[in-house]
Amino acid sequence: MIDPNSPLLTIPVLDTALKGATDPVVRVQILAAKVQVLQRDSASARSNATASSSATGDDNASAPSNAAQHDPTPLLAARLDLADGYLATNPTDHHSASAEASVVEVDCKRIQKRVDRLKSENAPLEPWMSQISALRKRAVTILADVDQGLGRNSRAERWRKIAQEL
Repeated sequence: MIDPNSPLLTIPVLDTALKGATDPVVRVQILAAKVQVLQRDSASARSNATASSSATGDDNASAPSNAAQHDPTPLLAARLDLADGYLATNPTDHHSASAEASVVEVDCKRIQKRVDRLKSENAPLEPWMSQISALRKRAVTILADVDQGLGRNSRAERWRKIAQEL
């Protein structure tokens, strides 16, 4: 098992390991470690931004503006890769794939609402915000595949309809 808390474990190391991994179970383990490392790095970046704004006495530094500076797309994409990995294992782990894709879909929906609000206020957008719609569409497509695999054809069809609308 991979220890995601190891200081030697970095995204480039995990990406190199993924290139050579052909076994679906090993790929899932590496992708799960990548998600955990990205979560760790994301939490660290947010806490550093909060600490620096309070250390400088910047009371105008709000949580949404600090969050807007942080690019969540690598973590969201890694979660979707992990969901795809769960679908490639034998036996297929539909429930884990659904959990990962659901987290991404909800996060993308929340971020998209913020993007829409910023657009209506004519506020500047971060460059990564343009990727959110594509990530949400990919998450919804995975959710459709999961429900199809579980025999939930009506739910799968609803997800596919949502994906077409995105």
